[in-house]
Amino acid sequence: MAQGIFGGSEVRTWLLATALSRFPEHEVTCIVFNHGQASRERVGQVVLVPHSFYRSPHLLPAAPEKQAHSSWLYRLWSRLEQSIAPLLPGNITIHGHTISRDMSRVYDDVAADVYCVCGVSNFAAEVAAYCQRSQRQFMLLAASDADFALEYRQGSKNVNPFGSRADLCHYVLMTADRIVTQTDEQAAFVRTRFGRDSITIRNPIDLSSRIPSAPVSRVQEQVALWIGKSNTVKQPDIVLRLATALSQIRFVMLMNRVDPDLFDYIAVNKPPNVDLIERLPFSEVERLFSQAGVLVNTSRFEGFPNTFLQAGKYRVPVLSWQVDPDGFIARYECGVVAHGDMSRLTHGLAQLYTDANFRERCGNNMRTYVETHHRLEDKIDEFNRVLSALVRCE
Repeated sequence: MAQGIFGGSEVRTWLLATALSRFPEHEVTCIVFNHGQASRERVGQVVLVPHSFYRSPHLLPAAPEKQAHSSWLYRLWSRLEQSIAPLLPGNITIHGHTISRDMSRVYDDVAADVYCVCGVSNFAAEVAAYCQRSQRQFMLLAASDADFALEYRQGSKNVNPFGSRADLCHYVLMTADRIVTQTDEQAAFVRTRFGRDSITIRNPIDLSSRIPSAPVSRVQEQVALWIGKSNTVKQPDIVLRLATALSQIRFVMLMNRVDPDLFDYIAVNKPPNVDLIERLPFSEVERLFSQAGVLVNTSRFEGFPNTFLQAGKYRVPVLSWQVDPDGFIARYECGVVAHGDMSRLTHGLAQLYTDANFRERCGNNMRTYVETHHRLEDKIDEFNRVLSALVRCE
């Protein structure tokens, strides 16, 4: 089993892939990190193929010693590589960024009609460039509001916090054959910032299976659940302040170790009423939702978090620091949005735990919202129509 972390984008991709594979006219292949697995394997009706270049992060070799990188020989070799890379057969270059034959070989092997990538990044630019050269269709699936950052309009070589260059991100947004957004807000970003049309398909959730909720006789037995990565975008430190202010509530933080220093800071400084878990199988994450009283989100920004959909599946209201995609939490009374105010966040959680009627109403509204707008069966029909139209455009 691969040891890498996964998040909402991976869950969304797998849901779409497995559901789409049930249509007889489609053959679905997922290109995944190479972590030493078989060259091709089938899970259900989806074929998994390891990437020809990108390895799973936990298998990447350690960085060479800094002294080696500072030597004149290393610098000379790096410059030589950069100068001859565009001349090598099979290589592609965009804005000075070279996509080697090893990077693109797997796409030739798969030979798909349409290549879909989740999120705007250097990697997405590589796939987009391959599709342009090979005259194949490229579909961009938005992963976050950050995919449509204002800085991408300028096409500079500045690097964003996730390690991708602005000019390559601009290239992705301007060359994608279809852009699929998660929310109406994202569609507005695409139109006003980049002058392009997009199609909004809301993220799917499979409501057909459900872990029975554990019986709860006292409110205090229900936990406040937080799920995310240890990075500054997710702001897990806010949870510590919240848990300190409301010591009578038990918190569970499921936090993948992305920034080791931040993870260790949370582990060392968490108050006694916070349980910290580094990783769980997806089925066990579902069990956490079945036992939760409130889902807490402290992110600076998101797209449409998969955790919101899982909360709705289990009638769990949301307490959000400031994320409210298309304003649905406030509009449909699905919980509390603090608008970046710590006192509002604290008061909101206290209200959700002391006012059982309010908590139940918000939880029921969450369930109604996801049933109405995010059912997998509806979303895959929409996705299939968009994909089929794109294939016909070849």
